[in-house]
Amino acid sequence: MNIITIIKEETQRLFEQRMYSIPELADILKRQGYDEETSLYLRDMLLKAYRQGGDPAVIEMYAKMSGVEIEAIRKGRYMFANLYNPG
Repeated sequence: MNIITIIKEETQRLFEQRMYSIPELADILKRQGYDEETSLYLRDMLLKAYRQGGDPAVIEMYAKMSGVEIEAIRKGRYMFANLYNPG
């Protein structure tokens, strides 16, 4: 396999990974057992963190809330860190 093919495959893989907004991250927390009211509260906390400290603040707060690392892809869009390439 040549390098061009490898780069194309890796680029395609990156575009196939799911990106999440802050409300979607809160919905994921809801699926982890939080009720609707708590999920809305957590969403508001994440939005406030974004307004105050941008993506780094959201990443830090989400890790504290869930124990799961996320990465910022672009402003307000995230993906789960090390999901496809652990280590």
